[in-house]
Amino acid sequence: MNHLLTEVASQNPSTLAIDEGPRTLTYNDILEKADTLAQMIQKYPLEPNEAIAVIFGPSFEMVIAQVALLRLNLTSVPLNPGLPKLRIKKMLADIEVRYAIGSAEVEDLDLSIISTLTGDFESCQQISSSSQIIMKDPNCSHILYTSGSTGKPKAVHITPESLVNLATSTSHSPQNNRQSRVDQQFGLRYFSF
Repeated sequence: MNHLLTEVASQNPSTLAIDEGPRTLTYNDILEKADTLAQMIQKYPLEPNEAIAVIFGPSFEMVIAQVALLRLNLTSVPLNPGLPKLRIKKMLADIEVRYAIGSAEVEDLDLSIISTLTGDFESCQQISSSSQIIMKDPNCSHILYTSGSTGKPKAVHITPESLVNLATSTSHSPQNNRQSRVDQQFGLRYFSF
């Protein structure tokens, strides 16, 4: 997945990747902001593939946080901040999450907060070209939860290969369907590979 992101960004650095109404990001913008966040994340004592909660509504911040974690060989656990706090706490305790990146709502979840990413990342310093971001493909890039319709939400581990397949080879791929479920669910006009 890292290689695909890097390849797309190097081939199309100024191409629009995300259009969220008045805010837009190019592929190069995404990687620059993700690498800046990744540098902040590296200051924490994290294990390889450690699960990190990413608690934002549909936004640039959600995408950037997930890309930063992916580039650091960490596992993203994206959650909607609108879920009941007790449910979020139980899900995160189930998979032993210690850290979170998210909106202001994460501050009362009893986790160590890496960043709330408020604003447009202007508070983050641009990383220097000498900074090293470790880019390896993790065994598990995301942990998603089932709806819990059977009584308890269950954690599902997603591999980077599965995400690449979804992004490039299925009928739900944004490149194949501009009005895809991804577009509708996340309110982003497009993010494609």
